[in-house]
Amino acid sequence: MGSTLEVVGAEVTANQFTTDDLTVIIGVSGGLEGNVLYGFSEDSVQAIVSVMVGEPIRSINDELALSAIGEIGNMITGNAAACLAQLGYTCNISLLVAGSLVSYHRSWSNSPAP
Repeated sequence: MGSTLEVVGAEVTANQFTTDDLTVIIGVSGGLEGNVLYGFSEDSVQAIVSVMVGEPIRSINDELALSAIGEIGNMITGNAAACLAQLGYTCNISLLVAGSLVSYHRSWSNSPAP
């Protein structure tokens, strides 16, 4: 996408939320269970999604923005799940994107091919 993303922190937590403007929550079940949370500021969401769709977005709470930022979380977690599957940990992932005014949910399996 021509931009550099910087990881500003990672931690194990019992909370199911972040203090950011938008949180992508990926539920993991199967060989490993829990949730992966990605917190984004409004500015970050607007910048990332604008690059992904090729034009500025008006709101981080519209369906296109939520779908795009959810897909970022899905790609990162899906890649990790594929690596874990190679180690024998078959994982299913389920996506929930939560902003201050929205809830968006999509679920699918990310199991390795037989």
